[in-house]
Amino acid sequence: MLLLTGLLLIIFAVGYVTMARYLDKPGGLYAFVRAGLGSRMGDGASYVAGAVYALIAAGSIGAFAVFANQAARNLLGVDIPWTVWAAIAIIGMAVLGYRNVDLGAKVLGIIISLEIGMLLLVSLAIIVRGGAHGLTLEPLAPSNMFGSSMGTMFAISLAAFAGFEATVMYADEVTDRTKTIRRATYGSVALLAIMYAFAAWAIVMAYGTNEAVAAANADPINLFFSAASQYLGPWASVVMQVLVVSSWFATILAFH
Repeated sequence: MLLLTGLLLIIFAVGYVTMARYLDKPGGLYAFVRAGLGSRMGDGASYVAGAVYALIAAGSIGAFAVFANQAARNLLGVDIPWTVWAAIAIIGMAVLGYRNVDLGAKVLGIIISLEIGMLLLVSLAIIVRGGAHGLTLEPLAPSNMFGSSMGTMFAISLAAFAGFEATVMYADEVTDRTKTIRRATYGSVALLAIMYAFAAWAIVMAYGTNEAVAAANADPINLFFSAASQYLGPWASVVMQVLVVSSWFATILAFH
C-alpha cells in the first residue's frame, strides 16, 4: 500500500510541480486555490488549512501522551496517566509559544533524521539475522492490499507522506527553481515510499508473516521497540522510545 500511495502521489506531484511554475510566490496549497479559483476561495482554503494544523497539533498531543506514558513505564518503571503527559505537552507548547521559542522545525528535523537512522539500522539488523522464520516477499504481494481494511490503510499511508508538498514553498531559495523543486518533490516521495515499505516489510519479517498481525494487535505501541531490542539490543529500544516521544513534542511545537 505504501508503494502504491507513493506512485499515486508522484502522479499528483507532476501536476502540482507544473502548476507551481506559474505562480510568482508559491506557498501552501491555498496559493494554488487562490490562483485557480479566486481570492475568496483561496482565503477559505487558508482558514481550512489553519484549522487542520490545529487539529494535527491536538492529535499530536494525544500521541505524545500515549508514547510518553509507555516510555515512562518501560524505562523508569512509573505509570503516569496519559492525561498528565497531555497536560505537560499543552503547558510546554503554551510556554514556548508565548516566548516565541522557535524549536519546532529545527529540532524536529534533527530528531526525525535520528529516527530514520535508527529505523533503517533496526531493519537491516532484522534482515541480516534472517527475521523470525527466514525472509520472504509474500507480504509485498499486491493481493495483500485488497481487503476490508484497504480504505483505512490507504488513509494511514497518505498521512505518512504529509508535508512532501512543502517543497514548492522554497522555490525562491534555489537558483533553478523548476528543476530543483521537481527533483526535490519527486525524490522525497520516492525516498519515503521505499523507506516506509522496506521498514514495514522488515518488521513483518521480525515477527514472521503469520505472527506479525497478532503481535501488532497485542501490543501496537511496543511493536517496533520490541523488535529493536530483540534484533539490535535493549539500547536500541531505549533510543527509539526517547526519539519518538521527543519527535511528537517537536511536532506539537511545529504545528501549534
